[in-house]
Order: sequence, then C-alpha cells, then structure tokens
Amino acid sequence: YSYGLFGKIGYTSDMQYRGYQGAGAQSAFFPGLFYNHPIGLGIFLNVYNIKGTTVPWDEIELGASYTHNFNEKLSMSLSYTHYTFNDTSETSKQGLTGIAGVNLGYEFSLFTVGTSFEISFGDQTDYSFIVNFSKRIELAKKITFQSWLEPDFSGIYGTESFLNNKIIRKINGKSKVVKNILTTTTNHALSVLAYQFSLPLNIVIGRFIITPEYDYVIPLNQPPFTDSNAFGFFTINVSVKIF
Repeated sequence: YSYGLFGKIGYTSDMQYRGYQGAGAQSAFFPGLFYNHPIGLGIFLNVYNIKGTTVPWDEIELGASYTHNFNEKLSMSLSYTHYTFNDTSETSKQGLTGIAGVNLGYEFSLFTVGTSFEISFGDQTDYSFIVNFSKRIELAKKITFQSWLEPDFSGIYGTESFLNNKIIRKINGKSKVVKNILTTTTNHALSVLAYQFSLPLNIVIGRFIITPEYDYVIPLNQPPFTDSNAFGFFTINVSVKIF
C-alpha cells in the first residue's frame, strides 16, 4: 500500500513550526499529492489554505526524498522541501525558503531512534539537530485492514535566528531602518528549541490511509516577540491510492 501515487486531503488545527505558534491558532486545509517508488524515491506537494484568508492558497510545500535501507534495522534518508508563501500566514515559516536534511534511523527491540541534521534556508541560514524516539504498536494486521499507533518524542537543538528577523520586520513594517536590521549573534546561538510529543494513529483500509494525529509542543529559547507557551494541535490526513 505504501508505494504508488496518492491523492490526499489534510486538516490541521494550528499552523506551526518548531515550537513557534504565531499570533493565535491558524487552522488550515491542505490538499496534496505524493508518490513513493520502491527504490526509495519520493516526492510530495501540499497546498495550504488557512481559514479566514481570501487568497486561493497561503502556502505551498514541494519536496523530494530518498531512503536507503542498509538492513532490516538501519536506514538513511535525504530530503529537501521548498516553501512558497503568500503574505497571509502568521507563522514563522514566512522567512523560510527551503529545508535540506539527512536522517539516520535504527530500530532497536524496544523502540526506534532517529537522528536528523537539517539546514534551513531563508532570511537567515539556520541549523538543527533532531533526536527522536518512536515505537510502533500494532493494533490490527489483516490483508485489507491495518492499524497501528506510533508515539514519538523528539527534541530539537539548533538556531532559529530568521524568526526574529522576520517578526521585527512585521512589527515595524513602515520603518525604512528596519530593512537593514540583522539578527544579533545572541539569537543565532545554538540552543534547545523545542520538545515535541506526537501520537499518530495509522489506519489502512484497502486503498485508503487515514492518519489522525495529536501533537504537544514545549518551545524553549525562542526569539523575542514570539509566543513561547506550550500548546497542542490536531492534524488529520486522508489519502487514497490512485495507482
């Protein structure tokens, strides 16, 4: 079921990025397409439409990835995602143009450990190191029906300076001096950015994949003028295999 071309529709109760929530929750629908090839290549497209805006789309994500399995337990993946925005989103991602990353994952008997290194391109260049622990819990495994939980806990360590630069420009949008402001060295320092707990439920029924998920984020060391309170949000994706 995991290989082929899929169409999807998704919904999230809050657009967010790495522990930064923005000025209040922004729910959004995001239709998309994704394709997975047996050799490990994948591509995807998501088009976000944030509730309350008048433009046809608010954000477009276009990405590609390659996954190589060294054996049954060890895998590596390379990925790149490009972002395009209309100037309607309150989220920090407005200062972002792309993220490139490499991930290593190893499946132990009790849980799977993943480590990722990512470079974010945009108003500033930022670096992140992510460690996550996950566990697949089988609920049902039949020919036409599969279901499993996969709780995940992750910690993000890195820099997030482009956030501060973007938000300052927004708050002082009519000031010409602000255009020349650079993010200070302090805001660009390496630090723990967020902890995140995810609880996705995966359901496969024939050609359909349904994935409701709850996430809880604890942001830390966020740039000035951001809301650094812990918060939760809900996401659901419904995909159908086209061929």
